[in-house]
Amino acid sequence: MLRDICESEVLAYQMFDADTAKSLIARLADLRAVDKVSQIPVGNPESIDRDGEKCIKIELARKELMIICANHSNNPMLSNNEVEWDKVSRIKICSIGEYDG
Repeated sequence: MLRDICESEVLAYQMFDADTAKSLIARLADLRAVDKVSQIPVGNPESIDRDGEKCIKIELARKELMIICANHSNNPMLSNNEVEWDKVSRIKICSIGEYDG
């Protein structure tokens, strides 16, 4: 379902309020435009731990967030066990909506 939402502006507007859908569409465009996840220009990207997985949360609108995680067979990691986001070229969108973590 997440893939469908991300691939269809119509579905994004059906699933979320207009502000969230518009912001989601813009953040997805940002993700396509950058070479590195660490280059995302807006949305206040912040590293989080999501059930033991290192991810990034990106603000959409109001309390809505998009959570993305590295999606390599062997994710690039730093010595402190954090994802080396500058070397991540594959991501998966793990969730869109209110984040309670």
